[in-house]
Amino acid sequence: MGEPAIQIRGPRHHPLVAVPSAADEGPAMSGALAQAFENGELRLAVQPIVTMAGGALHGVEVLLRWPGGPGPDEFVPAAERSGLIVPIGRWVLSGALDLAVELGRRAGWQVPVAVNVSARQLEDPTLVAHVRAELARTGLPGSVLSLELTETSAVHDVAAAAAVLVALRELGCSVGLDDFGTGWSTLSLVALLPLTFIKLDRSFVAALACESGNKVARAVLGLGRDLDLEVVAEGVETVEQADILQEMGCRLAQGDLYARPTQSLDVMAGFLRDPSLS
Repeated sequence: MGEPAIQIRGPRHHPLVAVPSAADEGPAMSGALAQAFENGELRLAVQPIVTMAGGALHGVEVLLRWPGGPGPDEFVPAAERSGLIVPIGRWVLSGALDLAVELGRRAGWQVPVAVNVSARQLEDPTLVAHVRAELARTGLPGSVLSLELTETSAVHDVAAAAAVLVALRELGCSVGLDDFGTGWSTLSLVALLPLTFIKLDRSFVAALACESGNKVARAVLGLGRDLDLEVVAEGVETVEQADILQEMGCRLAQGDLYARPTQSLDVMAGFLRDPSLS
């Protein structure tokens, strides 16, 4: 018998309100994605975020998957170009909070969840209201939810984006930058946006053994300390990488060394012990 899939509410609860536009660079991809979304074919997976000292669970990142379809590196950009990312993103966020309820029930303590939010979603005037409504629906505090801003090069109106992030923080949510260091605009965004964390991009983690990669990782961790931002290392795959990062003072990490993304909550059982008991 295969692993039980995470149970989430279907997209019928979030009607499709955006359709692929003629300007979309991949109309075939967007059309297929829209159909997959309407048919309930998209799935959520989770990957643990752990404390490097002891490996206790800090939270989980909720990831979007398309079984039988292309990978997220292909279909997520198509969703962003077409506008499908807005209704799909609402569905992911609602599903993530449902998962937080189930994880809390299984664990006996409230497990935080993190979801990706694109610049396109920040332009949606209903985003904050949707987050507020879903927190009320699930009875969860805003502190259970982290939003990771992706595609930072597309943040054209920084002041407007900052206002949305301030409103989300007022709900108690954490907000941060995903894939930090991969775009020219990200350093300025750290200074201009009301962030609580940044995620060290996996490319720098992979290059830790090289002098240049090591220096970048140290610089990012130093920046986090100076600005009072939590730093999460992404893509940690080896014990050597974990040891280097821990020596640098990195507190949180995620990657295949700890657990691969999974659609089975049973796989998460070993992580769900109360971290205060570790």
